Amino acid sequence: LPTVIVASVVAMMLLLVAASASTAIREGLYAQHYRRLAREAAESGVVLASKCLELNNDLAQWSDAAKLRPNTDCKGTVVAGRTQYVQQDGNVRTTFEVGEPERREGSIQRITAVGRTELIRTTDGAVWKSYEYRLAGQAGLSALLDSVSFGYAAGGGFTLNGAFFTVIDEFGRPRSAGFNGFGQLGVGSTTDTLTLKQFNIPANKRVVRTYTNFLSHGRNLFALTENGEVWGAGLHNFGQIGNPSQIIAWVTNPVQFVLPGNDNVATFVSPLGIVTFVVTSQGNVYVAGSNDKGVAGINSTAPTIKMPTKMPFPEKIRADAHSWAVDSKTAYAIGESGAVYGWGNNEFGQLAQGDINERRAPVRLGDFGKPGKTKAVQLAFDGDTVYIRDNAGAVYSAGKTNYGQAGVPTFRLRAGVSDRCLAAVGANLRTEKCSGAAANQKWHFDRTNNALQVESNPGGGQNRCVEATGHNNEETRMRWCAWWSGGKRFDFRYPAGAWSHVYLSNSTDIGGRGLCVAEVNIATGGETRMNSCEYYADRTFLPYNPTLERVASSGVVDITTDQYFTTMVYANGEVKTFGLNNGALGNGVYVDISNLDAYKRHVYNPTPVKFILPPGAKAVSSWTTSNGLNPKNANTFVVTSDGRVFGAGSNVTGQLGIGHIGGGTNGIYPTPQQMLVLGTQGNLASYVRSGYGTTVVYTNNRKVFTVGNNSNGQL
Repeated sequence: LPTVIVASVVAMMLLLVAASASTAIREGLYAQHYRRLAREAAESGVVLASKCLELNNDLAQWSDAAKLRPNTDCKGTVVAGRTQYVQQDGNVRTTFEVGEPERREGSIQRITAVGRTELIRTTDGAVWKSYEYRLAGQAGLSALLDSVSFGYAAGGGFTLNGAFFTVIDEFGRPRSAGFNGFGQLGVGSTTDTLTLKQFNIPANKRVVRTYTNFLSHGRNLFALTENGEVWGAGLHNFGQIGNPSQIIAWVTNPVQFVLPGNDNVATFVSPLGIVTFVVTSQGNVYVAGSNDKGVAGINSTAPTIKMPTKMPFPEKIRADAHSWAVDSKTAYAIGESGAVYGWGNNEFGQLAQGDINERRAPVRLGDFGKPGKTKAVQLAFDGDTVYIRDNAGAVYSAGKTNYGQAGVPTFRLRAGVSDRCLAAVGANLRTEKCSGAAANQKWHFDRTNNALQVESNPGGGQNRCVEATGHNNEETRMRWCAWWSGGKRFDFRYPAGAWSHVYLSNSTDIGGRGLCVAEVNIATGGETRMNSCEYYADRTFLPYNPTLERVASSGVVDITTDQYFTTMVYANGEVKTFGLNNGALGNGVYVDISNLDAYKRHVYNPTPVKFILPPGAKAVSSWTTSNGLNPKNANTFVVTSDGRVFGAGSNVTGQLGIGHIGGGTNGIYPTPQQMLVLGTQGNLASYVRSGYGTTVVYTNNRKVFTVGNNSNGQL
């Protein structure tokens, strides 16, 4: 009898386990079905919003206060007699809502639709459970934006450099050509491809978008499938492909980025080359790869993150290219509220926290997205300096500004590699501990007399400038700017081979050598003096802004950067550029980068200048590309409303598309040139991508034009 009882109990337990498993499976299938219905509803919302924009000249008539729903017109006004549900079957119904779209690149607008499946209680008609799906779409440009991507790799400690691009064919298969040194093209080898070859994912997978890095870190390539899977290939030395089972450094056949079972529908990928971020349909972010300087953002000191790990954001994160910016070892993202978050390296104050300390978890930049404040809509980042555009058309920056790339005339000056900054203290010029709140550490150049003026000097009054004094101008002091003397004439000089630091040189002529400001005691700081301009830590300074500074107050609809200079497009069709002038600012001023002493006042451009366009031409979007000081690969491209393309800067590899290689002044065109072919014969340019001397242009008739460097077969 005991044996029978035990057997009965065991059998009953097995039945309970089986029933429980069956119930869990059934619940999982139901949830999957309801989420799919929610996605279909969201898709309906995107389609409706796109049609409403199309019918009204790409101008939205609805708003966040009057959202688009199934039962509204294009103004968000409820239409009598129209159902508020996409479908309703028994106790299951679906609906959607679409808030005000956000202006992105040129005429492109970001549409976010929230689809919802609601389960209704039959007893009282109340909703007892719901499933949401957030879907981001875009209007104002064909799906070509999603089907073509361009990337390039240069520097970063690797000798392998090159450019490539990827297209998606009508069957959802990615095909690539060009540089393949890290196996990122996913063709099973590391050999460059001269013709389009297929990204080797399983045959039953249909790809809707590919992602790579276009800021010189294009060492991986990721493909997003229609069901939200992410497949990646390329450099995997830190686990950045997101598949822990792969132990090789270069993955040449694509593998799947691992996401948790309850959050496994990806909607966007942001690759940095050394680390990869994946956004899911639930608004969460998963990261894998290097964690140097805390760039993985998961509040960990582990050097690498091999298993994709969820990041600790306080809200859902947006899933589009304008809402992400990653470079070097710093990353940024915009939340659904319009808030901006940043993490990782902060060497130049680019996280806008008032200091230079790295952050290993996301921190908030500014007040964007707070009640009564503007919302961030676009990010741009060159690895050292960040730019934020808000929904009012204002632009803000933080970070390094040795060439004026912050776009504002003010800066702080950090001594060498210390945490001390140059400060005005009464009549004295000293170095003291850097403080983002200290007004006596904030400087600007008075360009009328080329004087270095402090913003505020609580101990010595306003309008004080640095002066070199003494028998041989070997001493420093703060003196009224109005009391002019040659000792007050200062310039930035650029040490050979220095990427970030400058000398503060006192010189009475543009090419003069002069003396430079130096710390008397490099160990403790404090007093300063004038000394010979030599590349020693006691006499070099790093110009930077550790707080957000306003570059433009309104009107900006697009902003792009790569390294050291930046481009802004305004709603009125004007274009302005600022930062390093290596010939690409498009203002007609040529600068010989090999002779910085002679051209130093032209190199430093903190005030935006006009990119010269012909009369009547109105810009709608831009692209900026650069690689350090070398002007060979430095360009600014502008697309106009009539489909033309104008480019300034280098034509060393023919990347301006003007019918020949070189020309101009040493191969540089400081005045914008019109690209051939585009804007004629129905080939109206929609947007441009460029890097490594190669330019790719996408047109509204779904053609892709390439020109320039073809060293890897990328054309």
